[in-house]
Parts: sequence; C-alpha cells; structure tokens
Amino acid sequence: MDALNSEQLNLTGYVPVGGGRGTLTIFGKRYDANRFNVNQAPDPNVTALTRTYTMGGTADWRRRFSIHANSLSLRFGIDGSANWVHEQIVNTPSEVATELADGVAFGGGGDGPPLGLTTDVKSPSWDLAGYGIADYTVKRVTLSAGARYDYIRVPFHNQLDATDNTTNNFHHFSPRGGINVDIGGGASLYGSVGGSFRAPAIVELACADPTASCPLPFALGDDPPLNPVRATTYEMGGKLLRGNVLLDASVFRTDVHDEIFFIESPGSLVSGYFTNLDKTRREGVELSVMGSLLADRVSWYANYAYTRATFQSNAQIFSTRSSSDFEGSPLFGPNNVTPGDRMPLVPSNQVKGGFSARLAHGFRAGLDARWIGSQYLRGDEGNEERQLDPYFVMGARAGFAYQSWDFSAVVTNLLNNHDPIFGTFNANAQTGELERFLTPLNARTFSFVVRRTFGNRGADADN
Repeated sequence: MDALNSEQLNLTGYVPVGGGRGTLTIFGKRYDANRFNVNQAPDPNVTALTRTYTMGGTADWRRRFSIHANSLSLRFGIDGSANWVHEQIVNTPSEVATELADGVAFGGGGDGPPLGLTTDVKSPSWDLAGYGIADYTVKRVTLSAGARYDYIRVPFHNQLDATDNTTNNFHHFSPRGGINVDIGGGASLYGSVGGSFRAPAIVELACADPTASCPLPFALGDDPPLNPVRATTYEMGGKLLRGNVLLDASVFRTDVHDEIFFIESPGSLVSGYFTNLDKTRREGVELSVMGSLLADRVSWYANYAYTRATFQSNAQIFSTRSSSDFEGSPLFGPNNVTPGDRMPLVPSNQVKGGFSARLAHGFRAGLDARWIGSQYLRGDEGNEERQLDPYFVMGARAGFAYQSWDFSAVVTNLLNNHDPIFGTFNANAQTGELERFLTPLNARTFSFVVRRTFGNRGADADN
C-alpha cells in the first residue's frame, strides 16, 4: 500500500553574456512516500516513511568563434544540488496500521500506542560538478573534446544511535572525445568515446552488508561503503539526409565496472543487500528514421534498438528460485551467473514510432507507440526460465497554444492493456508454492499541463 506525494518547480532563463548565451536553470523538488507492507511475512506491518527535499541548478555558457575558414564552439558550465533525505521505518502495531496507511505524520505519536520506530536516518547530501566541451570544425571535419568532474558527499546520520554515523565522499573525472566527418551528399560519419560515473545512493550505501541484510522496505545501517559505478562508452555511426527524411544508424558498447546490484538474502524472501558487480556490458545497434510532411506540419519518427546486456564476470546472486525450500518446484534452479548471461529486465528488442501534427488555429495532436521485446525476470540472472512476453503500449497527446500560454493533454496506455512489464519469483503466501510474480502496465492515465512563457530566449548561442 503506497501513499505518494510529489511537487516540482523548474525555472529556466537565457541572457546574452560575453558574446554568447548564458543559461541559468534552478529547480526544487519535494517527495513524500508512505509505504505500508500489509501482508508479507515475516514483517507484515512494516511502514516506511520517506521525505526528500532537493534544490539545485545549472549555469551554462556557450559561444561560437570564427577562426579564418574554421570555427570553434565552446561550452562551459557548473551544476549542483543539495538533498535533504529523512527515512523512517516503523514496526507498526496492528491497531494503528490502518491509521498509518491513511497518512499519520512522521514519528506518529499523539495519544495512540507507540509506533516502534526501528530506523530513523537523515542524509543531507550534496553534489557539485563542472564541465567543458569544445568543438573545432576544419572544413568537413569536426573534432570534439570535453570533460566533467563530479564531487559528491553523502552523509549518514542515525538519529537513534549517534555512534552509527559516517560520511561517504566520491569524486571522478570523466573525459570524452569524438570526431564527425561530412562525406558529402547529405551523409556523415561519427565516432566517440567517453566515460561516465554514478555515486551510490543513501539507500544503497546503508544496505550493503551481506552479513546483515535489510528487510523490505530497507532497515538502514552504517554498512561497508560501495564503489561508485564507472562506465566507458564507445560509439560509431552515420547519418544520411535525403530531402525531409533523416536516417541515423549506430553501434555502441558500454563497459561497466562496479555496477550496483540488489541481491536477495538467503535467509529471507523479503530482505537483501546491495553489492558491486565486477563487470557488466551493454552493446547493440540503434536505427532511426524521421521526417516531415505537408510543409513540415506533420513530423514522424520510427526507431529500432537491439541491446545485449550481459554479465561479464562470475557472480553469486542468490534468488528465491535457488532456495532449498523449493527444490520440488518446476521453477527451482541454481541461478549460476557466468560471463555472457543476459541481465534481467533488459529487453533485447525495442521498436518505437509516432507522429506529431500542427493543426490550424494553434492546435496540435500526436500519437506514440512502442513494442518492447521479451526479457528475463528478476531472480533469473542465470537465464534458466521462460522470459516475459513482449508487450505493446500506445499514448496520445493534444494541445493548444495562444500567445504566451500553452495547454496540453496527455493520455498514457491509450488501449488500457495490462500486459506484465516486470517479473520476479516469490512464494505464494497462501499456498507456499514458488510462483512468478508479475507487475502489469499502469492503467490508462490522463494529465493536463498549463505552461506560461515569460520574456524571450536571449541571444542564440551560434550568433
């Protein structure tokens, strides 16, 4: 049972600066979650209360210079954010479980029975990054180079035990480079290589001890630190423009080190811990075509992606399927992970397409569809069981613009189908049998958005 509440504000402004364009974006987010686990043994009355505040922004400057017959484009910026996370986990007495599910405030209290607070953690984390990108064009060749440096600080403050506090700091330098060659006739070829980085989140850092697994939702503690995720991506491709049609094709490979993965605990079906996997890999092909019709009043696109996501090192990943309690089940298996095994919940094939139309008097409409191929279930990292079936989903949108106002309506899952998009394995609480647990597509939803534009976008970066 979930009670979720989220608000977000984003402001962006542009201004001419130093012969180029400066951009400033600031944002703020608030997220509250009240999750109550009502029927899953061994902890049927566990409530997780999460409150997160985030404030941040990005300052960016870009300019293009002419150097004789050549050109140089520069872009520099900084971005950062501050996060205030408060996580509480309550072993809820049955007589107040219903009240909590209806939204009792943090810490409970009042004249009711005690709430049995077992976890109370605050994490006032922050991150700061600087980046720079340069593109130098000589005739038909453009050389690109860039770099980004990240520094992230993630404290762990246990409000129930002051001796169980720590702070994790992460920093990483990520370079990148590339080349683009215009070969004429509307065709070009390109290649690039670059690094990326992700620091562990507080819930991952505080639930990383294999000898002290965390029940769901997570019972957080000061656990051994995790390594940040580091990746290197290689890409080659080409583009071809013919009239109003643009073709794009590329091949890619991403080598990931220390990927963070959640592993179930052998001692419980509803507990586990996060750990670093030595090596994983994503590689594949992406094809896209887009174009326009009727004097650009109608635009359309179609994409295809093949992705092979694999483990690249041996891993001991416990799954409910490999528990000795289910040796007689047809779903039972050792789940031995070896290099080349497919990662779960990553479809090999995806097809997407859609169109947008600008109609008379400021109206517009559009349709998007996607087909997602089969994928292995979570808990079948050894690729021993039947995959999830492919599924199809469609969305529609319509809008109207008048002066500085814009109104839009969006419908997701237009056909309201309920095909499963997530799967794992667990025991049926009533029968005790091992089963596939599947999560369907979200039901059809409607949303309405109102936007108001102030001022103008300032000087164009290419001027």
